[in-house]
Amino acid sequence: MGFRIDAVRAKFPALSLTDKGRQRIYLDNPAGTQVPQSVADAVSRCLLTTNANLGGFFETTIAAQDIVDEAHLAMADFLGAASPQEIIIGANMTTLTYHMSRTLGRTMKPGDEIILTRMDHEGNVSPWLQLAEDLGLVVRWCLSTSRAGRSRRRRSPRCFPRGRGSSRSTTPAISPGRSTG
Repeated sequence: MGFRIDAVRAKFPALSLTDKGRQRIYLDNPAGTQVPQSVADAVSRCLLTTNANLGGFFETTIAAQDIVDEAHLAMADFLGAASPQEIIIGANMTTLTYHMSRTLGRTMKPGDEIILTRMDHEGNVSPWLQLAEDLGLVVRWCLSTSRAGRSRRRRSPRCFPRGRGSSRSTTPAISPGRSTG
């Protein structure tokens, strides 16, 4: 049995929207622009029945904590983590990247280098550019180049002419894929 793309598309309400009778085309919409109906239902259910601050001792906050705990457990299972405590769930990927950049920035000194790539989403690049500006760091850009004999779709990063950085280089924004949030 082949992959049934129509069955998958049917789960995403936004993919059935039209403008003046023409089906919409979504090219690159980060932050979960199109979500399956099951996600919309779960978010709605959470907002309507368990929307409370965590850490309290009343029914709604206990139910909210249960949802958070279940999410950590599901992600730990999905990612193969040793425990749910290894999973951090934040507001969105950009916010998490800002927190990570500021945390790692505590170990950096003026003149240290950050290697970035234009292949990354803006939400993964901006936090590092702002950190570099704030701390006087050097930004080096890793360019994407085609390799002879390979499909033009397959690109490999070429960051330095001799394939190496300096002892002051770190590569926070090279990611193997797109962020999901």
